[in-house]
Order: sequence, then C-alpha cells, then structure tokens
Amino acid sequence: MEKKNNIRYTYIIAIVMMLLMGVIGSTYAYLTSTTAGGNDAGTGSTGYNISMRITPVYSNFSLIPMDDSDAMKAIGNECKDKYDHGACNAFLIDVYDFDSSIAAVSGSINTTLDNIENLSYMVLENYSGDITGNDDCVTIDNANYCLAKSATLMENEVDMSLGDNYSVLGLSNKYLLLVIWLSNLDERQNDYDIGNYTSEITIFLGGDGGRVSGSISGSLGNYENIQGGSE
Repeated sequence: MEKKNNIRYTYIIAIVMMLLMGVIGSTYAYLTSTTAGGNDAGTGSTGYNISMRITPVYSNFSLIPMDDSDAMKAIGNECKDKYDHGACNAFLIDVYDFDSSIAAVSGSINTTLDNIENLSYMVLENYSGDITGNDDCVTIDNANYCLAKSATLMENEVDMSLGDNYSVLGLSNKYLLLVIWLSNLDERQNDYDIGNYTSEITIFLGGDGGRVSGSISGSLGNYENIQGGSE
C-alpha cells in the first residue's frame, strides 16, 4: 500500500512540475515579444521592480532634414514643418512600477543605423511647473515637457545617455519624451541618409542595478532634398 502511495505522490509531483514549466515558459515568451515590440517591458532586481512603456507620439510619416536649432519648434508643431512635411519622430517613455524608496532613474539609447549618418536626438522631461515664455519647453496633450538632453548626433551601436539622473521621489510614473530627427547639412543627403534605424532604450534604477529595456524603430525615405524647418 505504501509503495502505491509513493508512486501516486511521484505522479502528482511530476504533473505539478510540468504545469509550472508551462506557465513560466508562456510568461517568458510574452515578455520577450512585448519588449521586442517596444511597448511594455518589466524586470525585477533584488527587492525592487521597474517597468516601462514606449508609445509613439509622432512617427507615422517620412522625415526630411531639419536644422537642429528647429527641433524644439518642430516638436511643438507635432513634428511637422510649416509646409506640413515630417520633421521628427517622438516617443513617450513611461517609467513606472518602481519602489517608492528609489530616488532617481537614468537611461541610455543604443542605435543600429542602416545607411543613416546624421540621425540626431534629444530628450524632454515631464515638468509640472509654469513654462510660460520658456523656449526650452512645450505642451503636448495638456502635459508640459522641458529640455533635459540637448541635440546630440547618434553614433552607430554606441550606448548614449538619455540625460542626467531623473528624480522620481514621490512619483508613481516618470515621463520622458524622446525626439529623433535627421540633421540638415544644407546639401543633398540621399546617398547616405536613406535607410532604417532601430534603437534599444534602457532605463536604470539609481543605486540598485535593476534595469528595463525596450526597442523602437523607424525609416527614412527619399525626400528629394527638400529643406526642413518648423517655422
């Protein structure tokens, strides 16, 4: 009788282990697919969690070259110039689900450039104060964003900063706005600025070592050397 019970217990344990393996496998596959798609991602570290959501704000149009000095005006005009040409891509980075004891987060961007030499970016930070008269701030969907990382030329497959540490004390979410555009050289750029880009965005927990990553991508088509601008 004891032998039959042992066999029965062994059988039950085997079934439970198989079910657990199935749940773990499906959860991992879900996280992998959503992270690769650049939507939602989450990770854990010793005692802490962090999650991130990346949402395209302005991205479903082709880009033409734009002067770096016009980047703030362009984002304030929904990434279009005065002729309604596409001037930039913008992505909202929502960092959330972090422990209340975390004081700050930081971030990096690593971009693979395919036949693009003059892709630039900047980062804006959500700001709750008055931005009246501040040329380094814009309002998008009733939320204010101010410049945190100025215009920077992207290097191929190099970890580049998303700006200095961002305070998250007392916050449940931290919002950053990543703006990407093609820097204007005042010459025909079709030979070396018609291609694709894919960027991995990583957010780090300050002092903890935890991190979360997601990806975005875009392409630059033939723009016939139309000059950009956002006036």
